[in-house]
Amino acid sequence: MIENAKFEEVNGNSPRARKIYEQLDTEIAPGLVKAQLARINFEKREKNLDKARELYSNAFNQALKKNNSLAVTVIATQYARFLSSKCLDHNRAMLVFDQAVSNKACASKVLYLQYVNLARSNNDSTNQVKSIFEKAVAHLNEIEDHSNKQYQDLRDLCFYFITYLEEEAASSE
Repeated sequence: MIENAKFEEVNGNSPRARKIYEQLDTEIAPGLVKAQLARINFEKREKNLDKARELYSNAFNQALKKNNSLAVTVIATQYARFLSSKCLDHNRAMLVFDQAVSNKACASKVLYLQYVNLARSNNDSTNQVKSIFEKAVAHLNEIEDHSNKQYQDLRDLCFYFITYLEEEAASSE
């Protein structure tokens, strides 16, 4: 179905493409992340940013409710970048990540690193970036399953934070 919508879009039939994307998202495969993102990306290509923002918000909230870590990571990352770069709403973008990592079932190393990267891309303060790393480490330490993966994630986050601090120190010299 996505291919059908793309075909209509490429051939200049945006209303038909919109209808197909909407049917796919709401009737045929509701909650399917690929369908949600295809519809959102269509609206962005059509320069319908308000609709894209609404769809992102709905998809993000659905993923949070389902405690779907992968979906939350993918949608939160795209949604926050969209808010920051296209809507010029960096504060709201940071709130999306904050909301995502507040759901302990959905927080992951990748989500935290995306959160940090957005903060860094906007030249947020070192204290704000440090605060995100502290949340990540605290969250990973709360997990009762002390698996090898958890220790690898902690190591990776600490390594990334140390690298960040070194870069900050070098740039301030």
